[in-house]
Amino acid sequence: EEADEERLLREDVAMVPADEEADEERLLREGVAEASRRSAAEVDVEEAMPKKKKKLVLWRGSARRLVLLDPILFAKKTALVFAASYLLIPLIAEKAEMPAWIYASLLVLIHVGVLIIYLYRVRLRSLDMDRISLGARVLGLGFTTWLLFAVSGWQDREDLVKLSWQMLALCAVHTVLLALLMVAVEPAGQDR
Repeated sequence: EEADEERLLREDVAMVPADEEADEERLLREGVAEASRRSAAEVDVEEAMPKKKKKLVLWRGSARRLVLLDPILFAKKTALVFAASYLLIPLIAEKAEMPAWIYASLLVLIHVGVLIIYLYRVRLRSLDMDRISLGARVLGLGFTTWLLFAVSGWQDREDLVKLSWQMLALCAVHTVLLALLMVAVEPAGQDR
């Protein structure tokens, strides 16, 4: 009986360092797991917080400044408007060979798409700080709309290369119109 007890004590003593190492490894793993859970929770909180959008100040005056509220969205919208405008070239080239109702339907579809692009995520009420800036914006929108009609009227439907260059001018007017819908007028002292 004493021999058995002695053997068990020796085994316990022999097992202590191995058990301690196993415990240390287990604690280390649990600590890493806890730290990674905590880090993941912190990341989730950071992702859930609303990110402040970058504004691009285009012009500063003594009383006002012009600010592009979302430059990335503006770039995406501009690219989509360019693509939609250049989709008109093959449509114009094939106008004579297709039925009028198909041509008109495709033309309306493209223009409705451009209108949706124009108005997507635009908060008209937050763009102007007073009636003067609102009046200037309305005049600018009216002028660019007239300019779109004027530019689209002198399109050369015979020469596709010339039509491509004219479409570029049309896209420039579209970009100005898009800017009028996305650039805000703010007081000059307002923080970014």
